[in-house]
Amino acid sequence: MTEALDWHHVEQWARAGWRVVVHEAADPARGGLHYACIQTPAGPLWFAWQDRLLCFAGFAAGADEFLEARDLAKDALAQRAHVVPADLVPPRGAVHVALQGTAFQCRTWRALLAIPAGQTVSYGQLAARMNRPRAARAVGTAVGRNPVALFVPCHRVVGARDAGGYRWGLGVKRALLEWERGFA
Repeated sequence: MTEALDWHHVEQWARAGWRVVVHEAADPARGGLHYACIQTPAGPLWFAWQDRLLCFAGFAAGADEFLEARDLAKDALAQRAHVVPADLVPPRGAVHVALQGTAFQCRTWRALLAIPAGQTVSYGQLAARMNRPRAARAVGTAVGRNPVALFVPCHRVVGARDAGGYRWGLGVKRALLEWERGFA
């Protein structure tokens, strides 16, 4: 029987250094996509994976909300799993994610991985780090389309004057940042 992932596993992985390895995107349309949820202090965290690659992650009250937010057709999913397998987020090692987007989106998502846990940067600062200092709005759009919340840390990007937005709600964003500051 597969060991189930829980929040404790995610915390161990985060404290060990947030290692994420990016792969070419899996193809959800070919089937074999599984999804399930774990409970976190910030709310239910949903995962969708294929072939041990994390394809989607997001905070949602229920499966329908998660599937709708991620534009996943229910019939494209092989099945709802009972648990998220623990080896999807190993406590020591890397989480393997599959990213699918435009070249600019993928570049932005990779830039998010360089923001240390517990720290924030503005959309403009992230654009400047990408050598695109006038592309803050485009960066904001790409950040908002990040398919793998928490693991590709879009919650670490804020507005120039305020917390900015967050697809899963500002309460979730604040909770994640506070959690990270507790161990960073």
